[in-house]
Amino acid sequence: MEKKKIYKLNPTEKIFVSKNNPKNKYDEIKISKIDQRFKPGIYCLMKDILKYLKTKELNNLITIQNHRSTVKLINDIYEQ
Repeated sequence: MEKKKIYKLNPTEKIFVSKNNPKNKYDEIKISKIDQRFKPGIYCLMKDILKYLKTKELNNLITIQNHRSTVKLINDIYEQ
């Protein structure tokens, strides 16, 4: 059985985790140097967009149709 973990994002650019610690001591999860230099995730997103523009392969990107169906699913879940 995996121990319960508690994650805390404060501010959202930093992530802390507490591993079933009774004193709720949080350890910071280190982020990559690239995410320290740019807003987390934006560098990889731009890299994927540039790759798509060169190769027309989606790789990690999604289509507009996929985005729409995901947003619809999320709306359906929250409307219940």
